[in-house]
Amino acid sequence: MKKLLYTIAASLMICTSATAAVPASFKWQALVRDDNGAVLADKEVSVKITIRQGAADGDILYGETHSATTTSSGIVYLNIGEGDAGDASLQDLNWADGPYFMEVEMDKGEGFESIGSQELLSVPYAEFANSAEKVVLTSPNGKQWNVTIDDNGNLSTEEVK
Repeated sequence: MKKLLYTIAASLMICTSATAAVPASFKWQALVRDDNGAVLADKEVSVKITIRQGAADGDILYGETHSATTTSSGIVYLNIGEGDAGDASLQDLNWADGPYFMEVEMDKGEGFESIGSQELLSVPYAEFANSAEKVVLTSPNGKQWNVTIDDNGNLSTEEVK
């Protein structure tokens, strides 16, 4: 059987819709094509996502797999963080220890084939912001202030010396 090539025409990673808590996933989509460039519409695919630290070939810190069906337009949609990851959780990553890279592999029945790796930029880092205990802000005159919030919602500030 002719080896299929999968190309990504679009890859969008956006936070899932806002809720009271920061979501533990982010969206990803791709246009899936065969080796002749024809769209693979309504086809079942398996997608393996691997999060690596430091470089595209860095240490693997997280991995998950998804089974999905492309749309009639050949697009596959995933929520990264909601795949089969065994006992692992995307929330366990310390986003402050980046940079992180996401490798994508796809299988259409002949085994997984890498379709690329890209550095994750700001989207998942919102998860880190959710866990920040304090925030440092700079006032118009250049002074820096630590801003913290307690369990009752009370804010306090302290000048950074």
